[in-house]
Amino acid sequence: MVTQTRRAPRVVREHTNMAAASAAILTRLKEEARAERRAKLSRVLAAIEPWYDWGTVETFSLKLLSDKSAGRFGDESMGEVRFFTFQWLGLHLHFEIGRTPKTVRS
Repeated sequence: MVTQTRRAPRVVREHTNMAAASAAILTRLKEEARAERRAKLSRVLAAIEPWYDWGTVETFSLKLLSDKSAGRFGDESMGEVRFFTFQWLGLHLHFEIGRTPKTVRS
């Protein structure tokens, strides 16, 4: 006995193809929207991520040299201090902690 296969009517085939195509389009649009939300979230997180730095730097004593030097700083007035800088959401904090010579002698 030979089995005979019958094709679905043309209208049903086109309707099924349209449903599959629209489902594929909707899936792609949802994926694009999800990727866009992820990109926005990553930009926001990058913007609010704090930035910081630390190390040592040389600084000058606030007291000037004698009157003969006309207010110029010399090597003796320098001292090495440690610093820490923190920046977050537009707030900038910078600390320097250390010692410099109390008085400068020429």
